[in-house]
Amino acid sequence: MKRTEFLKLTGLAVGASFVTNPFDLFANQAVEVPATAVELSRYMLSMAPERNPTVDRVIVGDPDTPIKKVATCWTPYWDTLRKAKDAGANVVVAHEPTFFTHWDMDEKQGDYHRFPAAQKQYMEWAEKKKAWILENDLVVIRNHDSIDQIMDFGMSAALGKVLGFGLGDILRQEKYYTVYKMGPIKAGVFAKKISKTLAEFGQPGVGFYGDENRLIQSIGVGTGNASDPMQFAHMDPDMYLVINDVFRTWSHGEFATDSGKPMVIIDHGTSEEHGMRLLQQHLQTKFPELDIVHLEQGCSYKWIVP
Repeated sequence: MKRTEFLKLTGLAVGASFVTNPFDLFANQAVEVPATAVELSRYMLSMAPERNPTVDRVIVGDPDTPIKKVATCWTPYWDTLRKAKDAGANVVVAHEPTFFTHWDMDEKQGDYHRFPAAQKQYMEWAEKKKAWILENDLVVIRNHDSIDQIMDFGMSAALGKVLGFGLGDILRQEKYYTVYKMGPIKAGVFAKKISKTLAEFGQPGVGFYGDENRLIQSIGVGTGNASDPMQFAHMDPDMYLVINDVFRTWSHGEFATDSGKPMVIIDHGTSEEHGMRLLQQHLQTKFPELDIVHLEQGCSYKWIVP
């Protein structure tokens, strides 16, 4: 199906910024079952408005590899790839990079490329990891930009659902960011509720800045790195939910402490785990002929105590 035909079918304008309900959107759309890795990648790209350039593509491996079994995961850590292989999967769909930088091996200037010693170390491990992937006939597909744009299926909505919010709770919404209504409830009390809920994902607790006793009636929930309180200050939630890859103690933390504005900090992996679960569910529902499993990861760090 041509891109223009797809847009007409779904009712999306060419400049549309996000998809609201892809479960409904794709329920009656006839799509051939992907036979190869690249065909699966193309299908996932079709789930959201076209973004160019995009990191969503086959990252490593033969794109024409016939699909035997698919595994989804948040980040394709080497250990996770081993688990995928042991589970019989030969195609892995991951949200985050395989080779330590946003553009994977296409990166030329950012991240570790800025520092010669780091570049040498990182590239050595990237090459080792790539060689292992190829030796084991695996294919890694990245699905990042597409699922981030889907507001009732992607990362922000999935986290909102985990926290107990639905479409009827939305006060304000923009691409990648939603403000939900609640309460009134004390910020510290709600932070404890968040902590208890996210324990399912291996999150050992949550960080908190601001006034625990402040009454809140709304919370802002972003999408991965698109959860910077400064970037979405105009949406003015009573409390911000921020991931650790974005939060800065000397900026966000100091402001929250001085002003009392509540901010809860959680792990990036915790925030996006359910989104990848929903992607697996969507793909399995859409293509019951395929064998698709999800490899749970959740919180991406270990919590070590005395």
